[in-house]
Amino acid sequence: MSALMHKSLWLLIRLSVGARLRSLGKLTKSWKGRFVLLCIVGVIGLWLVGTLIGTGAGRFSPDTIRSLGALSLAVMLFATVVFGGNEGGVAFSPAEVEFLFPAPIPRRHLLIYRIVLVVLIALPTSIFIGCTFQRNTPTLTGAWLGTWLSFSFLSLAQMAWQLISGIAAQATVARSKKVIGGIVVVVLLASLATGALGMQLSFDNVVKFGESRLGKGLLSPFLPFGSVLAAADLNEVASNAAVCLGIILAVIFLILKLDVNHTEASLGASERMAKRVEDARRGRVIHNKGNGFLQRFSVPALPRLQGAGPIAWHQLTALLRSAGTLAIFIGILGSAMSAPLLMSKSLVLRQALVAVITMSVFLLPQFIQYDFRAEIDRMPVLKALPLNPIAIVCGELLAPVLVTLLVQMGMIGLAVLLGGIDTRMLLLIGAFVIPVDFLIYMAENFVFLLFPFRLGPNNGQDLQTMLRVMLTMLLKFGLICALLGAAAGLGGLVYYFTKTEIAAYVIAWVTVVASCVGLLAALGWAFKRFDPAMDTPG
Repeated sequence: MSALMHKSLWLLIRLSVGARLRSLGKLTKSWKGRFVLLCIVGVIGLWLVGTLIGTGAGRFSPDTIRSLGALSLAVMLFATVVFGGNEGGVAFSPAEVEFLFPAPIPRRHLLIYRIVLVVLIALPTSIFIGCTFQRNTPTLTGAWLGTWLSFSFLSLAQMAWQLISGIAAQATVARSKKVIGGIVVVVLLASLATGALGMQLSFDNVVKFGESRLGKGLLSPFLPFGSVLAAADLNEVASNAAVCLGIILAVIFLILKLDVNHTEASLGASERMAKRVEDARRGRVIHNKGNGFLQRFSVPALPRLQGAGPIAWHQLTALLRSAGTLAIFIGILGSAMSAPLLMSKSLVLRQALVAVITMSVFLLPQFIQYDFRAEIDRMPVLKALPLNPIAIVCGELLAPVLVTLLVQMGMIGLAVLLGGIDTRMLLLIGAFVIPVDFLIYMAENFVFLLFPFRLGPNNGQDLQTMLRVMLTMLLKFGLICALLGAAAGLGGLVYYFTKTEIAAYVIAWVTVVASCVGLLAALGWAFKRFDPAMDTPG
């Protein structure tokens, strides 16, 4: 094993695994940690129970599983190549750059260390996700192994692309991305024209595309991974896994051949990766490269408002600097959610409300993080300000609520243009939308201040981070449902006894506003008790 990789790197991997286990043990030392650990055990337990009670027969046919798995892997790989960043080399963490690069360790050993780490990181997440696939696949082993091999192949293929980007000029890489994107568009149009892919996305059309000559040609490198998921017995799992392992070894061989002591390229890639990781850790989910046009504008000075004005100005200025990239992402989301409005005018009201609620609760708060989630490293500064905590909370909430309100008004405006919402419904939405938006972001920030965490390296395949994100979403969603459910319940009771819709709406509105006032006080308390020395995540 020492010939493959330096023994100190094997020791480092073992110590890293032990450190992750000790970090879970530290959760038992505080009430918040014990609560998080209990929830994690509960989530894993529910997943395991769901796996045990599964029939194991596979709800989908093997052809569907094989084609769908191959197509999903191909789409993820193409999206990584076309939309991913140009690292120009294999990226290492800042600690690895500082301590491993100067060490007397061969460059190839460092690269093998990175490969082993990527494969190991994918293992626990693959087992966890494989449990969810088990009820739709014939065997549990095939679900676990197929998911692990797919994630490993995707990460290693991305690493190979990074090395290719480092060897080629940036202009060549940019042109290559455009060519790949154009090829994908041409293939999609050809599939639609030849009937290999139906206009409506369905499992039958996916199978039809996978069985067509064009589909077999494009998906041939990915079909073995889907075949592992669709394998009916262990012998079939082993034979298909052997083919996948051969593909992965070929990618590893390509990585080792491409990397010819590009230490400086890795340093540059590591710096760019660290910058994106730091943006994510600060809550900047959307990376903004800067927009010269937006630099001409500035947010006007706001009234002081006991200190809330300057804090809101700070967040609005940060939002303005990222407005270009943020608008593109929101435009894509809004177009996807608004598509049903343009296709079916008969259901425009219901579809508009469902689209607005879905974006407001699940999507927009994850992209618009111009609040406490972006200030995790500035909390000592905020705590030191001689301001009332309520004023600080109000200043932090203004920017995300304002952007969310603008997006909602755009979608509701589209529904109005299509003639799907009458004046009465429009007034009702206008009365509820502002307090509900404040309630959503208050719940988001309240849960965050009680259980703070931030994204870190390998977050996409880090099981602990994924579980914490899921728990945070469940707590936030539960709090929002409880408060809005109470408002709807009280309104329903008033309507039951009075048979008056206006009275029911007024009671519901008052309840929502009262919930906002209560959450505002709770958020001020959570900010006041936040200890930067103890609660700031690493």
